[in-house]
Order: sequence, then structure tokens, then C-alpha cells
Amino acid sequence: MNMPPIQTKDTPSQHSPSRWSGWLALTLFVVLLFTAVWSMRPASVNPADAPASEFSADRAMRDLEQIAAEIHPSGTPAHDRVRDYLVAQLQAMGLEPQVQKTTAVQQFDDQPFDKAATVENILVRLPGTGEGAGAKHKAVLLMAHYDSAISSYGANRDGSAVAAFLEVLRDLQAGPPLQNDVIVLFTDNEESYVMGVKGFVDEHPWAQDIDVAINFDSRGSSGPVVMFETSPENGWVVQQFADGTSHPLANSLLYALYDKLHYTSDFTVLKEQLGVTGLNFGYADETQHYHNALDDFASVDERSVQQLGEYALNLTRHFGNEDLSQTKEDNRVFFNVGSLLVTYSTAWVWPLTGLLVVLFVALLVFGLRRQQLRGKGFVVSLLVFPLLLIAGAGIAQVASMLVTAMRDPFTLINHDELFMVAFVGLALFATTGLLALFRKRLGTLNLMAGALFWWLLLTVGSALLLPGGHYLFAWPLLFGLLTLGHLLYHGEAHTVRQTLILGVLAAPTLLLVGQMMDMVLIMLGHGLPAVHGLFVALLVGALLPLLVRIMTPARNKWVWLPSLAVGVVTLAVALFLPAYSDEAPKSNSLMYGVDVDADKAYYATIDLAHDPFLQTYIGGGELTD
Repeated sequence: MNMPPIQTKDTPSQHSPSRWSGWLALTLFVVLLFTAVWSMRPASVNPADAPASEFSADRAMRDLEQIAAEIHPSGTPAHDRVRDYLVAQLQAMGLEPQVQKTTAVQQFDDQPFDKAATVENILVRLPGTGEGAGAKHKAVLLMAHYDSAISSYGANRDGSAVAAFLEVLRDLQAGPPLQNDVIVLFTDNEESYVMGVKGFVDEHPWAQDIDVAINFDSRGSSGPVVMFETSPENGWVVQQFADGTSHPLANSLLYALYDKLHYTSDFTVLKEQLGVTGLNFGYADETQHYHNALDDFASVDERSVQQLGEYALNLTRHFGNEDLSQTKEDNRVFFNVGSLLVTYSTAWVWPLTGLLVVLFVALLVFGLRRQQLRGKGFVVSLLVFPLLLIAGAGIAQVASMLVTAMRDPFTLINHDELFMVAFVGLALFATTGLLALFRKRLGTLNLMAGALFWWLLLTVGSALLLPGGHYLFAWPLLFGLLTLGHLLYHGEAHTVRQTLILGVLAAPTLLLVGQMMDMVLIMLGHGLPAVHGLFVALLVGALLPLLVRIMTPARNKWVWLPSLAVGVVTLAVALFLPAYSDEAPKSNSLMYGVDVDADKAYYATIDLAHDPFLQTYIGGGELTD
């Protein structure tokens, strides 16, 4: 049998290098990363004259304009006006809404006092036509809260979902009837210890009829609507989500992290107290609009409302005609590859991990025997990849710290996209610069084998600690090992043909990790710049053979120099722009107190940096810690 010639380091192959392979590799990188980000963009908006049975964000916005006309926390006259508006709209549809007025009590293990509040939940029920409709285990719940935070108009949180539900009800009435009942619940006082849903769960008889719940609760003003939380034993409901929508966007890593962080929403009470199967959705870009006066009608992105409404309508119709007698199955891993939602049982996590361990060991032995991998070179490469991780994360974190030292920290919030581009550019500069240095001594294959060893450790660690996030490491590792195997067998040939093969093998990794980088920016904003640096280093390690098509010895500067330029220029632009403005004002804290005994009044703030708004009140007065 004739074997391909053995090559060490980066010696020339029997194939003549193509000058087009570098350009092709660069094009593949750009196209795949663009696809990863673009696949998450919200849908286009259906106009107001769309068919009555289809969701139209334009129609929903008419209701939202009324709902978000005033700041309306629970217990205020403005809140009562919103309640009356919702009831009137439901009655205008020929429905029979209920207002559940009750006193809800919440008990928290970590707090010394119970919490109590009077709430007014709004409910309406559409009877189904199927056998047993109206009986237990035959109802689908749509849920959103109609109160706002004390300083917010509540347009996005959660007025957009409330307005969308009104439109969904009209759409359902215009379409064919469903087999199962549909209950729409507008909860009260979610912003203060989720009181409304607690009152519903404790006292309303319909609570016992719910078998599937769909909750919406956003925290920004735009961006894609993401399914970020499920109930336990989510196998059935995740698969139904994949089948019941045209563009399902979700991943089990978000769910696993959300679960460990112990956040609370209306959905938390349903799944913990009633054991209801369900899904929780929201959009989270532009978080500077969260829980403040910027969350007004003008801030709402209609495209996000369109996607939210389509999810609500499509899933209600889907679950409304499903058999709801068995909604519990073993948990699933789920993630997007572009717009496709891939799901499989968590039972496959450890078998897949075992397969990857065996494949890695086999390729390592194969490469060492053929002398394409060298023992010393591999061991040294094991130490190089942590340096890439430290360099990528470190330079992004240091840059962020310098920004906050030089400017008001609020500049990171208002210009988070620019800063993230800057941090990624700097991380790419640091990692590829180190890569160019070590590649001369160690060779591409040794460096890649060392990087994949660390990917393997992350895969095993996620299987142990975070099975829902296992996919983010396991599948890039698999395709990285396939790439390494191809190069070990066929040798390194800088040809168009091999570059295309490497591009195909790199596509899943770029789509998965690229999409997660965009998701981290959307969900966390400026908060964790080091995470983006880590992602850059991980990508560099996994996609090294494709990257070196661009970074030939004569063209190393093609990558690290433009990366440095992008990082520095974007950082400079972001620093030059004002930290806040009339259009993007700074959030402030201001408290007023009176010392009756001393006959003195005080303004106080926790903000270290004072803008003109605060200065009006603080003036030149004494500042104390």
C-alpha cells in the first residue's frame, strides 16, 4: 500500500502551494462567521394588513403604545389604567376575562420576613374542541406580566409580550379552533417578588389544569428572541419546540447556566410549585433599557416583537393540537447550527465523550508512529495553548479595566458592540502573534494536537459539571480531530482542494462558537470581555490548519497586524464617543432622606461618577462614603 509522504513541522508537500488558498481560507472565515451571526437576527415585520390569522407586530404595537404610555408599577393609578385597557380589549374580542384579586404571600428561605401584596391577575380562557377539553391536563398557558418596574414604562419588560398576546388571541380566533384549551394569564406584581403568579398558583382553580406553559420576559429592547429556560425533564417539550416553530433559537448551555445562577421569574414558580412543563423566552440586546425610564415605546424593536409573537402563536397552535397526557422525557442537549435546532438526549453525552477520548489517543499514536507528531513538540504544545487562552482573555480584560479607569464605566454599556469588536481584535492579535512565534519551532500539527488536548479536557469537564453545555466543546473537538486525521494521513498541502476540505470541517466549529460569541454579547453585554478572548483562543486552536493558510511565513502579518489595527482603532473610536448623551443617558441612583432630630435633609447616591443630572441635586455639597 502506498502511503503519503511523511512531513514534519511545515515542510513543503508534494503539492505546489496555491496562492489562492489564503484568500479562500479568509473568505471561508468571513462567510461562516457572518452566517453564524446573521442566523440569529429577528424576523421581518408583518404589516398591519397581513391576514387576520397571521401575527403582525404592526398591529401589536398599537396595543403596546397604550400599555407603555405611562410608568405603571403595581398599585398605581397608571397600573389600574393598563388593567382596564386589557380587560376592555379582551371583552371587545367577545371573550370573558377574569380579574383575580387576591393577597399573595411569598416565603424565602434566605430572608427573615415573608412578603405579601395584593395582586390583580387578568385571565382569559379559550375552550378547546377535543375530547376532554376543559378537563385537567388539557390546557396550554401563555403568560406575561403587565406591571412595570417602579422607574420604567415597561414597554419591553413585559409590555411587548402582553401586547403580542392580545394579537395572538385575535389570530387564534381568526384561525381554526384548537383541540386543547388555551389560557392567557397576565400576571400582576412580577417585578416585586413574583407575587401575581404566586397568587394564581396558590388560589386559582385553573392553575391545576395547565400542562404546558409558555412564558415571555425580556430584559433589553431588541435582538433575537431566545428560549433560555425549560422545565426539568425537558426532552419532550424541547423536541416540540423544534418541531413547532420555523426558526427555533435556543441552546442548552444557556439553560444550564441560568439554572445554576438561580434567577427567578413567573415561570420559576410554575415549574417549582406545580411541576408544569414549559419554556421561557426573551430578547436581551440593548440592556441599557432594562428596568429604567429608557424602556419606553420608542425603544422597542418591532422585529423582536414579530419574532416573539410568531413564537407565541405557532407554539400555542402546535401545543393546542398535541396530546398533552405525557409531557416529561429525559433532558436533551440542544443547540443551533445556523437556523437548525439540533437536539439529542443527554444520555449520549458520555458515549460521545468516550468516543472522542479514543479518537484523540488513536490519532496521537498514529501521528507519533508516522513521525508527523513529535513527542517533545507535542508536550511543549500542551503548554502553548494555555498561553493562548491567557493571552486572549488577558488582553481583553486588561483593555476593559483600562477603559473603566479612564472613562465613566457607563461608556461600556452604551457602546458595548464597539468595545466587543475591539476586545476580539486585540485577542486575535495576541493569540495569532504567539502562534506565529511558536509555529516556526513546533509545526502546525503539533500545535493543533496540543490545542485539541485542552479541548478534550474541556469536553470531559463539561460532561461532568455542565452536560447542557457539553455540545459547545464536543462537536468542535470532533471536527478538529477529523481535520487532524485528514492532515496526518494526506499531509499538509496548501491547495485550493485541501483548503475547501478544511473549510467544510471548520464550518460547524465556526457556526457554533461564532453564534455563542454573539449570544454572550447579547445576553451579557460588556460584562465579561475575557469570555470573548477565551472564545478567540479556542477558535484559533481548533481552526489552526485553516488559519495557517492565511498565515504563511511570508504573510503572518496578514492576520495579527489587521487584528491589532481593528482592536486599537475601534477602541479609540469607542473611547472618543461620549459615555452618555440625551439619547443614551446614564442610569443614576438618587435617594432623599431626612434626619428629623438634626433637622437636616440629604441627597445620597451610590454612583461614583456624577453627570449633570446628579450634579443638579448634589451640587458642591459634601460627599461621604
